[in-house]
Amino acid sequence: MKNRILILVAIVTALVVVAVPSLVLAHTNVSTITFSACEQPSGLIDFQTITTGTEVDCATVDSPFTVLTQWNEPGPTGPAGTNGNNGVDGAAGAKGDTGLTGATGASGVSGYNIRRTLVVAIAPNVVVTDLCLPGQHALGGGVEMFPAVGRFINADHATLNGNGWQGSYGGIPTAMRVWAICANVA
Repeated sequence: MKNRILILVAIVTALVVVAVPSLVLAHTNVSTITFSACEQPSGLIDFQTITTGTEVDCATVDSPFTVLTQWNEPGPTGPAGTNGNNGVDGAAGAKGDTGLTGATGASGVSGYNIRRTLVVAIAPNVVVTDLCLPGQHALGGGVEMFPAVGRFINADHATLNGNGWQGSYGGIPTAMRVWAICANVA
């Protein structure tokens, strides 16, 4: 009994190892493997006779499994089906209602202008400020020195409240100008 159980486990394991990949291949139309086995007229299969060939002779087996059965054989290709008719196009739908008016966008920039101070001869480290027109803000600016050799910029930034640009230099005394790019910003 124990030997039969071991043989049955070995056969089932072999069947799984052979059958599962074969079933996957058969599913992808690649497999040509045919399984054969002996079975009883009632449909019960003798697992000990399962093989991938046709060399099983069920007539010589001393058991009630006398019928040769085979599976995983591809069947014949069926006839092609007929194409269905296209349906009639539907009527165009009614035009939709006009959408709601969108919210007013944010205000942009207006009154753009570039301002600059006069060229002033000043000592190093003195801050020169160029203010925008009343109500405007500085978008950018810069410092220009004449000549610039032997000098460096100490400050080059917007004023604290953003209504102008200021700058200063260090080094040998020279002349300097401050630029401010201004606009109305809402």
